[in-house]
Amino acid sequence: MGFFRRLTRLPSPTRFGFSSTSKQVTEGVDASKQIVIVTGLAYAWNGPFGRAVELYQRMLDTGIELNKFTFPFVLKACSALEALADGILIHEHAKKAGLELDVFVSTALLDMYLKCGWLEDAHEVFCRMPQKDVVAWNALVSGYALNGRYQEAVRCLLQMQRTGNISNPSTIVALLPIVGQAKALIQGKSIHAVCIRRRVDKGDVLVNTALLDMYGKFECLVRARRIFDSMSFRNEVAGWRRHCKFSEVVGLELKLQGLWPSEEHMSSLEQGTWKLPM
Repeated sequence: MGFFRRLTRLPSPTRFGFSSTSKQVTEGVDASKQIVIVTGLAYAWNGPFGRAVELYQRMLDTGIELNKFTFPFVLKACSALEALADGILIHEHAKKAGLELDVFVSTALLDMYLKCGWLEDAHEVFCRMPQKDVVAWNALVSGYALNGRYQEAVRCLLQMQRTGNISNPSTIVALLPIVGQAKALIQGKSIHAVCIRRRVDKGDVLVNTALLDMYGKFECLVRARRIFDSMSFRNEVAGWRRHCKFSEVVGLELKLQGLWPSEEHMSSLEQGTWKLPM
């Protein structure tokens, strides 16, 4: 019996919805370990996620050595399944293997705890990470917001700003909705200032859309109008319309024109039953 097998046995894959006759994905495989890892990655990314956990159990059973690529795929599956108990056991396996602090493994652990709602454990993993890159920061801020802990999200956002990790368009697009949810206008303006300094708002449809949405939520129509007017109408506004809900687009456009639609009007827009006056 292998070292990891002796540590603790994961629950049967049947708890993830598999019947006893489900195909054993590694049945008869003595080929390269890379094949097993690639198969696990495929299941972890595309599903069914329970197969990734099943494959991990088979790896334990057959004594295949676990490495820094093995843990992320099974932890990603645990995140998708919100299988906290399994994730905790796999965390113990990673500790025993001396891989807990590997950047790939620790990021996967962080994501797993956040998706399962164990924010204190997630924060502990984050604090112990030797390399806190933009992916880890994004995950932590988004995880707090996803679980309704907006003040913690804002505090992390401030720390993230101090470390200089808010710089690329994808990060900005991910963070601005959280600013709106947390009602943290000051932080939103600070992120906008970063956009201006780094010129990431120039010609970027998604960044400008996120800024418009944020200022619209705070009713900062003068700022929203400036962004709106700076957009290239043929390209960016068309992209804005493609990426936003129809009701959000029309609602903000009405406000920019000095018209304030009522809640009843906005509800009608959501249902597609209200027509704009000609």
